[in-house]
Amino acid sequence: MSYNIIIFSSVTYALKAQGIFEREGIKSRLEKLRKEKSLHGCGYGLKVKNSDVIRAKLVSERERIKIIDILDYN
Repeated sequence: MSYNIIIFSSVTYALKAQGIFEREGIKSRLEKLRKEKSLHGCGYGLKVKNSDVIRAKLVSERERIKIIDILDYN
């Protein structure tokens, strides 16, 4: 199964998004990013299934939670 990491501007927004995703039925897990992957964000992101990324992005936009980047998770 493939996953993506959604990077937010702060750990606060990542945790807020995680709660909203949970209510929407999107499973996610808070991840500490390696230094080279966190240059554009807070150093934390949410790991979500690749199949849930589009829905998570739409939910984030609806809730006005800015996504900094979306990375493939290996």
